[in-house]
Amino acid sequence: MIRLRFKSFQSRILFFFLILFSVILGTTYLLVGMANSSNSNAIIEGDLRTASKIFLRLMDVRTGQLADSARILSGDYAFKTAFASGDRPTIVSALVNQRERIGADMMKLVSVEKNLIVGTDKSDVSGSQFGYPGLMAMAEDQGEAYALLVFGGETYQTVVVPLLAPTPVAWIVLGFKINDAVAMDFKKLTNMEVSFFQEESGGKVRCFASTIPVNQRRELLGLFQTGWKGKNGDIAELRVMGDSYISLKTHIGKTPDGAAAYAVVQRSLTRMMEPFANLERNLVAIGLVGLAISALAGVAVSRSVTKPVTSLVEGVSRVEKGDFSTRVSVEQEDEMGTLAKAINEMTLGLAEKDKIRDLLGKVVSREIAEELLRKEVELGGELRELTVMFVDIRGFSSRAEGKNPKEVLSFLNVVFTTMSTIIEENGGVVDKYIGDAIMALFGAPLKHEDDADRALSAAIKIQNAVEGINQDLESRGMPKVEVGVGINTDVAVVGNMGSMNRMNYTAIGDGVNLASRLQELTKEERYGAKIIISQQTLSNAKEAYVTRDLGAVQVRGRTEPTGIHALLGKART
Repeated sequence: MIRLRFKSFQSRILFFFLILFSVILGTTYLLVGMANSSNSNAIIEGDLRTASKIFLRLMDVRTGQLADSARILSGDYAFKTAFASGDRPTIVSALVNQRERIGADMMKLVSVEKNLIVGTDKSDVSGSQFGYPGLMAMAEDQGEAYALLVFGGETYQTVVVPLLAPTPVAWIVLGFKINDAVAMDFKKLTNMEVSFFQEESGGKVRCFASTIPVNQRRELLGLFQTGWKGKNGDIAELRVMGDSYISLKTHIGKTPDGAAAYAVVQRSLTRMMEPFANLERNLVAIGLVGLAISALAGVAVSRSVTKPVTSLVEGVSRVEKGDFSTRVSVEQEDEMGTLAKAINEMTLGLAEKDKIRDLLGKVVSREIAEELLRKEVELGGELRELTVMFVDIRGFSSRAEGKNPKEVLSFLNVVFTTMSTIIEENGGVVDKYIGDAIMALFGAPLKHEDDADRALSAAIKIQNAVEGINQDLESRGMPKVEVGVGINTDVAVVGNMGSMNRMNYTAIGDGVNLASRLQELTKEERYGAKIIISQQTLSNAKEAYVTRDLGAVQVRGRTEPTGIHALLGKART
C-alpha cells in the first residue's frame, strides 16, 4: 500500500483538494462524453435508414425511366425501319441517336439467338455472344428483365425489353451507369457518403463507385471484404483512415449469375461529434481554470521553498543549452546555497573546456578534435586503410612574389576555405596545410565504406570550384590559378605523432608519400591531367567514373611501377 508523506499541513490540504476536484471533473467529462456519443449514434442511425430508403426509391425511379424509354423505343417506327434495313451503320446511327435522346449510358441490340447485333460502345463486336445469356432467358420468360450488368469494368443498372415486329425480333438492352457521379448526386441530396460494392468470384468484392477518396476507398474495401460480414440493413461503426463512420449496408440488386451488389451509406461520427467535442473542450478548460485558481493559494505558500529550486533548475537548463556564462544566485546559507556554489564552479570548468574545444576545432578538423578530446591523449597510432588526398595551388610562389603579404594570405585563405569546405562536406578531414598545399584524409579518424568515392567526388568538386574562382579573378583582371590533386588509397599509420609537449594527429606511410608524388605528376605536361589517382583508389571506388589510363610510372621511393589514371569526372548513368 502506497503511503503519501507530507511535510506540511498546507501541502496535504492542497493535494487532497486537487485530487477531489480532478475526480469530479473527470467523472463529469466521461458522463458528458458518453451521452454525446449515444445521442450522435442514434441521430446518425435514423438518418442512415432514411437515406437508404431514399436511395432505393431513386434506384426504382431510374429503373422505371429505363423501362419506359425502352418500351417507347421498342414501338418506335423509325427505329424499326432502321432495324429492318439490315444496314449496320444505319442501325448504329439510329441506336446512338436514341441513346442520346433517352440519356442512357449504354445501349445494345441483341438478336433472339443471344448474339450482339450492334452496340454504342467501341468495344462492342457485332456477332459476338452476348455476355449475359441468362438475362435474355429471363426476359423471354417474363417479357422484360432487370439486373445489374458489368461491361468494361463499369456497372450498369440495366433493363431488357423486346423489339416487337409484332413478335420479338431482337432485344433492346438499356443501362444507366452507377459511378462516382451517381454517388455524388446522392451525397448532395442526403449529405451522406455512399460506396457501391459488388461480389465477384472467389469471395472477392470490388468497389465500383464511391464519394470518398481513393485511398480511404481501398481501406473500406478491405473492411467490407474481411472485417464486416453484416447482412442487409445491418449498421456498424467502421474506422477508415483514422475517421469513424457509422455505416448501413443496403442490398441494391444482383447480376444474372446471382452476384449481389450493395450500397454502403455512411456518415462520419467524427465530424458529427465535433460540436460535442468543442463542448467537452470547454468543460476541460473550465476545469483547468478551476484547478489553476485552487492551486494558486498553495503556490503562494510554498513560493519561498520553490524559488531557489526554480533558480537552480533554470540555471542548469541554460548550462545544458551551452550558456556557460550563467551564474546561479541563491541568497541562502544552507544546502541550497552550497548546491548553487557547486553549480557555479562546475559551469566555470565547462566554460574553460568549451573554450579549449573551440580553439582546438580551429586548429584541426572537428573530427580530429573530437578524437583528441574523446580519450586520453597519448603518442601512438594504428594501421588503417584510408584514402589520402594532396591538393596543391599551381604558381602560388610567382603570384606571391612582390605582392603585399596581407593580400597574398587573403587570397590563400579564400582558396583554402573553399577547398576545405568541399573536403569536409564529403566526409574528409584536413590533416594539415603545407604552404600552398592541403593534405586531407578520408577514412581517419572516422571510417566510411565509400571513402574512396568521397575523395574522388571532393577532387571533382574542387576543380569545379577553381573554375568559379578563376572567373572571379578574370573579371578583376587577375591571372588564373590552377590546382593539382593526387589521390591514393593504401594502409597507413594514423594517430598522434610528435612529442608529449607538441603532437599532431596525422597519417604516415608509403601510401601517403605516393599520394604526394601523384600530385606532383599533375605538373608534368605529358600527362595533361589535373587529378591523378592510383589504380588502388579506382579499384576501391564503388561508383563509376570517367578516367584516362596514364599507364604505370616508377614513382620516386617505390620499387614497383604504379598504375595511375587521370580522373575526368563521374560517369553518367
